[in-house]
Formats: sequence, C-alpha cells, structure tokens
Amino acid sequence: MRRALSCLRSAAEFDQYWPHLKSVPCPHCRATGHLNRHGFLRGRCEDGSTEITRGWRVFCSNRGQHKGCGRTHSILMADFIRKRTVTAARFWSFLAGILKGYDVAEAWEPVRSIFTLECGFRLWRAFERFQPILRSLLSRIQAPPQSLAKSATIHTLEHLRAIFPSDCCPVAAWQLRFQRTFAA
Repeated sequence: MRRALSCLRSAAEFDQYWPHLKSVPCPHCRATGHLNRHGFLRGRCEDGSTEITRGWRVFCSNRGQHKGCGRTHSILMADFIRKRTVTAARFWSFLAGILKGYDVAEAWEPVRSIFTLECGFRLWRAFERFQPILRSLLSRIQAPPQSLAKSATIHTLEHLRAIFPSDCCPVAAWQLRFQRTFAA
C-alpha cells in the first residue's frame, strides 16, 4: 500500500503517482480504493500575470458503490507553499536574509519583487507561529546544532539549514521530507 502524499517534486512525479491512487488510503477517512483525480490546483504566478498549475486535487469518492468520505485533498508541487503566492525559493531567500542577521524589512527588500513589505511581515508572523511544529519535526531527524544565537528563531533556521545542507531550497526539501506544507 502506498502512502498519501501532499507534496511532489514535479508533474512527472505526479504522472507516476496517480495510476496508483486506488492503492493509497485517503488521508481523511483512511479508506483505500476510492481516490480519483479531481483536477488541477491553479494559482497566479508570483508576478500575477498568468495562471499556473501548482498541484492537483484528489477526490475520495462516495458516489455509487464507493464508501469514501466525499472529501478532497491537495497534492502540491514542493516549489509552492499552500495558500501563498510566494514560492518556497523566495520564502527561503527571505529566511536566509534573517539568518544573516537582517531584520524583517532588510531581509524582504532584495527578494520582494512585486510584493509589499506587509507581505514579508505576514510571512514572518506565519513562520513564527509555525516554529514549534518545525522544531519538533526537525528534532526527530537530528539534534539541533550548537549555536551561539540568542534567538530561538535563528537557532531554528540554523537547524533547518543543517538538516538540508545541500539543498538550494530547504523549505521545499522540508515539504518533500515531511509531506506537510511549510508555515501554513
């Protein structure tokens, strides 16, 4: 039996995954044999000019003879963060600026593109709310590195970077590893 996924690397990986949906348990009701493709997750690209595919919807069928729950769930490409226009790479660039010692406004300025400073502050508040979950999951993989940082936030970012040192985007790598959205 395969595991229900919430993040994949690419559309090609989804093309390999979807023929096996019937052997995957629904993440809501845990029933197998009822999952069907249900369309695309679309959203605006970062500059807002065009619509892009960010992932796919999967439906647990409760129609006809099926005993599913009738709910849908999403499978995102790891380059995107659920309910955010900002990509994982842009979010990591922002967090890397914080890690270098910049304040929120200074860290947001080089990566902001068309986004306002308020967007940077919203992302920062979401990240701060997300830290307990992030820290507990990272600690399951390895102990936090020794740090002289006085801030728990900086220590968390150092821990994230230590676990995914070779990845250019630890946010996307984290989503793939834990099959959860980052800083929702």
